Amino acid sequence: MTKDTKNNIADDRKIMNAVDTLKCKIYLREDGIMCAEMKIGQDVFLEDAIEIIDAQKVVAAGIKRPLLVISKNTKSMSRDARNYLGGTEAEKIVNSTAVIVKTKVETAIASFFLGLNKSKYPLKMFTSTENGMRNFRKLWI
Repeated sequence: MTKDTKNNIADDRKIMNAVDTLKCKIYLREDGIMCAEMKIGQDVFLEDAIEIIDAQKVVAAGIKRPLLVISKNTKSMSRDARNYLGGTEAEKIVNSTAVIVKTKVETAIASFFLGLNKSKYPLKMFTSTENGMRNFRKLWI
């Protein structure tokens, strides 16, 4: 991973544990933040959401953690995928979520997700990695 904070949230921090799925890479930073970095230009369906949550369970190692989602030009996300990612399985391993969006499509997906899926933990959208990380740390960590 590079040190380019615009494209890689890992920054200079050591990655403690990582699982690569078909649609994204899930990793744990040394500060305890779990990241879900989407691969570029993905359509996300229920089977992908299940794989993502299963990977998060491995990376979280039994501890509820803050989750940072880096979208990277996600093209679409099915209703079933959104419901699963915001559902009870996610609530077992996530205590707060920040979603970094870059495009209008990602903003629409995230806004829809935030509006319809009422999670039991804080969930917020940001348009830049730097702003997201700064506010994420202030608000929830």
